[in-house]
Amino acid sequence: MGDSMQRQMIPAEESFRKWKNDPEFVVEYDALESKFSLASALIEAQRKTGKPQE
Repeated sequence: MGDSMQRQMIPAEESFRKWKNDPEFVVEYDALESKFSLASALIEAQRKTGKPQE
């Protein structure tokens, strides 16, 4: 990439603040809550047992 075309990094938090004002984004994000909860529970159970994922 040349000097005239540098990419500007945008923090994820800043993007999320903008996205959460979009009603379509909020609906889709909220629809993922059960999947995130399940993944979190599995990760926590794995951490408690000390067994690696295989």
